[in-house]
Amino acid sequence: MSPKIRLLVTAGTALAANAATAQSLDQTREYAAEILADAQQRTSLLGAAAQPTSGSGLGITSPDGTASINLTGWSQTRYYITFRDDGDGGSGVDDFETGFFMPDTRLRANGSVVSPDTTFRIEFSFDAGGNVVLFDAFLAQDFGNGMSGAVGQWKAPATREFLQDANLTQKIGPSVTDSVFAAGRVQGVAASWTDEGNTWRFTAGFSDGAASANTPYNSGADGDWAFTARGDFAFDGTVDSHAVQIRQIGTGGEQTTILGGYFHAQQNANMPGVSQVTLIQGGIDFIYDSPDGWNFFGAGHVRMTDNDAFTDEFTDLGLVLQGGYFVNDQTEIFGAYDMVIPDSNREDVFGGTADPFNTVTVGVNHFPFPGSQAVKISAEVKVFIDSLSETGNLVNGNTNVGLLSPDPEGGQITAGGQAQVSF
Repeated sequence: MSPKIRLLVTAGTALAANAATAQSLDQTREYAAEILADAQQRTSLLGAAAQPTSGSGLGITSPDGTASINLTGWSQTRYYITFRDDGDGGSGVDDFETGFFMPDTRLRANGSVVSPDTTFRIEFSFDAGGNVVLFDAFLAQDFGNGMSGAVGQWKAPATREFLQDANLTQKIGPSVTDSVFAAGRVQGVAASWTDEGNTWRFTAGFSDGAASANTPYNSGADGDWAFTARGDFAFDGTVDSHAVQIRQIGTGGEQTTILGGYFHAQQNANMPGVSQVTLIQGGIDFIYDSPDGWNFFGAGHVRMTDNDAFTDEFTDLGLVLQGGYFVNDQTEIFGAYDMVIPDSNREDVFGGTADPFNTVTVGVNHFPFPGSQAVKISAEVKVFIDSLSETGNLVNGNTNVGLLSPDPEGGQITAGGQAQVSF
């Protein structure tokens, strides 16, 4: 073989080897990406599909594809201006409050162990004061045929608004109504079922009760028992597409119409010196998300509370109506109205009056990158029509909502803006 031919053969062999190596690396990357995407979807509690917080986050997969971890998160920087009546200066209330704060910085790890069907989530939140709080920590298993289960700490499958990821919400912060009626995070076990087409999902859980996250089993704040069930049915689209959001971003997506409802019941720990409290709550909600950019969300809640320490029982009600329109793929305008209706029996227990508390919100969201929530810029104005002191001790101040206490006269107005980055 001549030197020239030998050189050409050697070069050709090297090029072929490099090409094969590159192809192998590409295939490995593609396989790893598939494993990460599958694990992220399965890890979203009880089979609900993970939504695009921004991009793919940071993912690591074992060489054999049996284990994976995906890191995602977000951070919010907010500026609020609140105007309120100081009651002629006699209440010690500052009638003008303004400033920056960071209400929610989140770090989430989803992944799988041994098998893509065995998944986990660990999520931490850094609040406005810089405190680190464990939010989610659970192990989940996909059993196949639409059935899955989980054990650990997570969001109770109750109010639809609370089930949203905080970086996928339409408004800046939750509604006053949901801050009153949401069951929060719980510790327990749960199971979920869906059909092959994902047109319906039913989830049931047994736990320590509302807001029992990060508590020991003998905590006085825990219930003796709590049961929660939620069902969703999609007339259009699928239920998991809106598992952690009430609308998709931009226009041109699939039309989605979902009717849902939940039931929650619990009884507190029977301890010496602690009154017995039984709570029963239920609600219905509706989502309409149009490919033309229109979206609507509505929810109603009723909660019955029987506290042995009080002579009267309470039946409180809540309502949320909310909608938006994408004027283009990057800009959304929205408006919302919510109302909390306290039981009049609260007047006998807490004194004063127990009148409805109404809130009106209008705002705009801008997404610099079309179809992505990697960066979101928001502005809104909230008008809290009524006084906190006239709700029978049901509605309280909440800086995340922009509602300050004390509020002797009502009519608070909060204007704010928020810059959010998700990864």
